[in-house]
Amino acid sequence: MPETFPAVSDRYPVSGRSPRWHGQSIRFGPYSALEMREGDRFGWAIPLGAPQLEGLSQRWSYTQIALHQAPVQSQCRARTRTLRHDGFEADLNRLGDPLLACGFRADGETILGLQLARRGDRLEGQIDSRDGDYLIRSLHGLQGTPIPSGSPTGYEILRNGRAVMVVDRVNAGSVAFDAHLAAERRVELAAVATALLLFDPGFGED
Repeated sequence: MPETFPAVSDRYPVSGRSPRWHGQSIRFGPYSALEMREGDRFGWAIPLGAPQLEGLSQRWSYTQIALHQAPVQSQCRARTRTLRHDGFEADLNRLGDPLLACGFRADGETILGLQLARRGDRLEGQIDSRDGDYLIRSLHGLQGTPIPSGSPTGYEILRNGRAVMVVDRVNAGSVAFDAHLAAERRVELAAVATALLLFDPGFGED
């Protein structure tokens, strides 16, 4: 857990992520992502004269639910874009192009927008919310060793410099909330947690 995460928290193990079957619901604690629709990965290439633009994309959509809370309709897209010319290549995701983008709606209006991009060997981004923005940072620690993982082991979601949710991707995974987080904020961030659990942080690097 990051140092900024409060000592008092609610942590829930995840089911439906690992092992994973296509279209399976993701569940943790009182939160469920239903009506899961997962698209296949789609690669493409567009010649631009001598240069060529190549990419890979995948889409997801689902409905995040919790008792006594409005359902959150969620749509996400992962996309890579690479420009190649005469042996030179530029990874546009490392130049600020979002690797993951999501939109979330409840009660017929947009409530959250998420963007996640590569920053060196890390993933960072933000969530635009009706009541203020959040930051997302990948975590690379592993319990029992000071040596960081090259691939993200999880994510922390911060508000005003303090972590309010932690998503653990190790093995089956878990999601932890600040115990003082309001119920309506939790279901919104639960939809974000599902997106981060579904997303492969090594997307497009194979």
